[in-house]
Amino acid sequence: MVTDWISELDTNWVIAGANIVLVVVTAFYVRLNSKLVAGTHELANETKALVEEARTARRPHVVATLHVLPPDLGELRILNAGASAALQISLRFWPLPSGMIRSWSFPVLLSGESVNFALSPGNTSATIIDFLNQYHTVIVQGSYADGFGSEFEIDDEINVRHMWQDLREADQLAAARTHEGMQIEALKGISKEIRSK
Repeated sequence: MVTDWISELDTNWVIAGANIVLVVVTAFYVRLNSKLVAGTHELANETKALVEEARTARRPHVVATLHVLPPDLGELRILNAGASAALQISLRFWPLPSGMIRSWSFPVLLSGESVNFALSPGNTSATIIDFLNQYHTVIVQGSYADGFGSEFEIDDEINVRHMWQDLREADQLAAARTHEGMQIEALKGISKEIRSK
């Protein structure tokens, strides 16, 4: 009887000890699992950020600019300066003040591809000077999409008068520098001749 009681007491202690060990192991696994869940959540957020960054890096970017052809012909250039194709392009453009609104739609404009339009409505041979006699700015508005279905807006304003003035000043500066360089080379040649005598 006493031995039964001691044996039962030993069994209870063993069971209690086993339960304590089980609680400690379970707590360890719960802690480990919570770290795993936190790590998985962090990895998911980083993956989302990478996907968004890749989307941004691969998106099209349609811009409007002035394309100058020597000596003074100019065109409106619609350019996809982005890294992927622009889809479903739909644009409207017009000169200011109060010029005729023109529309252009196209299914695809590849990366680096451009399309040119006459600056002056209805006059493909007009020079920039002819354009500036009537207008000063071109407005371009519209939309396009990327391959993921995201839509983008374009709302560009090209101040042709200022761009033309800047280009003329740059040409004059380049011509002056070229002339200066030619004078320096001529002086070097004369100096060489004097030294050789």
